[in-house]
Amino acid sequence: MDVDDLRTLFAAFPGVEEAPSYGTPGFRVRKKLLARLHQSEPAVVLRVEDVEQQEALIAMDPKTFYITDHYQGYPYVLARLRAKSRKRILEVFESSWRSAAPRKLVAEFDEGA
Repeated sequence: MDVDDLRTLFAAFPGVEEAPSYGTPGFRVRKKLLARLHQSEPAVVLRVEDVEQQEALIAMDPKTFYITDHYQGYPYVLARLRAKSRKRILEVFESSWRSAAPRKLVAEFDEGA
């Protein structure tokens, strides 16, 4: 996967806007960062609910999810950009989007699904 694939995946969610984050493409809803391309690794940084979810994702699928020292203690996880991680990345992004998006947008999305 590359940034164009991420754009396509994330654009399916209402209200998601792309704006730079740390010099890389970032994806937000209501100005809240949900994901961004990592600046030096072939990975996407994804917002999660909390550190417990971060740890659970890493334990469940360490081939896809990991963190660097920079993200220790923060509600973000990195996901390697490879074909097998696409579904998992989308699941984590959707969960983050649902928690940050206005209820109206979530309802519209669910009606269209």
